Amino acid sequence: MTRITHRQPLFAPTEKSSLYAQIEEVRSSSTNKEPSDAQARHIQKELKQVTNERDILKKCGVLRKTVRLRYLSMTISGAGLFS
Repeated sequence: MTRITHRQPLFAPTEKSSLYAQIEEVRSSSTNKEPSDAQARHIQKELKQVTNERDILKKCGVLRKTVRLRYLSMTISGAGLFS
């Protein structure tokens, strides 16, 4: 009786299939991608614009939590729970 010292894989391709080659290509290319300086500047510019727009909405009172609380208190009092 021969003793098996290691297991052989069930699927051991002798040639790389196209799917296997594509997976390896995606893995190698995704680890080497770094954002360029232009892309980083563009993202920072967008972030600044969104932050400014949010601040404008806060100053106008659109993003206040008290607005939702007013509506909540109206619905509770309208339901007769606190009469």
